[in-house]
Amino acid sequence: MLTLLAEPAVNLRLGHLRRIGRLLASTLRTVHHRGKSYGHINFGDLHFDPGKRTPAPTWQRVLLEAEANAIVSPAGAHTIWSPQRSEWGCFKSRRPLPEARVVLRFQGSNAHRPLLLARPGAEVRKHHLDPLAVDPKDQPTTVLGEVEAHPKSPGHCILRNHTEAAWEVRSSEGKALVAEPGRALALAPGARWGINGVSVEVLAERDLA
Repeated sequence: MLTLLAEPAVNLRLGHLRRIGRLLASTLRTVHHRGKSYGHINFGDLHFDPGKRTPAPTWQRVLLEAEANAIVSPAGAHTIWSPQRSEWGCFKSRRPLPEARVVLRFQGSNAHRPLLLARPGAEVRKHHLDPLAVDPKDQPTTVLGEVEAHPKSPGHCILRNHTEAAWEVRSSEGKALVAEPGRALALAPGARWGINGVSVEVLAERDLA
């Protein structure tokens, strides 16, 4: 659903917007676009004054990031991960979900710093590195890397490089590593990755601030 809503041609109904507002984490509801803060998106109020509308690129960015952090709970409900402990639960059953082990925080060129919950199947996509490149012609959903289960350490993850450029990695101990194209390295809290010129922090969920 969120993938479709990220497309500008989709006609959103008021009921859809209210449900999205309940699903989205508060970190995604606070929006910025080209250096201008729009505060919190009001999903229950449609503005017909162009000057009061949240810009379409901002809608696309918020929804793309939400879709990238959507997981399926044990109750079968799609739930959007949030770093806020009070929101970290199943949207359907309200039961708490397992604590996130690792989160990627991308250092963008503007005030916005996208977050990605690292779990098997999670994808590092173009819009994570450039939050302003959300137009379909910019191919924002291009996959640059994918998180996989660690083959030797259950409960931990690795990140595989799907680009043609090597990624420089600095471990939490300060050791310099390289993730060559097609290769993967472990995602350990405290490490910092350089992905296509963008610095990416690897954090434990509890250390998010």
